[in-house]
Amino acid sequence: MHGYNLAEANQKISDFINLCHSNGVIKINIITGKGMRSKNLDDPYRSTDLSILKYSVPEFIKNNTELMKKVNKIDFESVNSPSKGNFNIYLKSIK
Repeated sequence: MHGYNLAEANQKISDFINLCHSNGVIKINIITGKGMRSKNLDDPYRSTDLSILKYSVPEFIKNNTELMKKVNKIDFESVNSPSKGNFNIYLKSIK
């Protein structure tokens, strides 16, 4: 997700989850980076509340009811780890 602003990242992740789900993918690894060089104060489209994509992308997914119909689990342990710049999303299988 490196290089995307918040709106772009949310759209990309939404498209990616939908694509993966329709193709029967069960596990997605999302690499956001740790945001060590984030310039979110210089970009009005990046969230200063959620700070970096590492936190805002999983929150976007969790709060999107259409995406959550396709998601079994978001690995928030990895999201909340200061040493990780990635997290897994586990998708439901197509019935």
